[in-house]
Amino acid sequence: MPILSLRIRGMGHGAARPLYFRDDERTVFGVLRFERAKDNPYRTFASVTRNIMSDSDFRLTLLDEATKRVWKGR
Repeated sequence: MPILSLRIRGMGHGAARPLYFRDDERTVFGVLRFERAKDNPYRTFASVTRNIMSDSDFRLTLLDEATKRVWKGR
């Protein structure tokens, strides 16, 4: 199941920046969080996106149905 839609929400430089994601059918919702932006081991948005989209085992650890509310009205 490819994840085709991503949304980033965060606050200021150095703050935690959660990466919310969902599939286009709106049946799978999840989030990747880091305490601080510099704690992101993937370094780039492209690397994180690629990992979420292509690694189903990794993606399963991030699923969170409660994040569905982030997508209301979008």
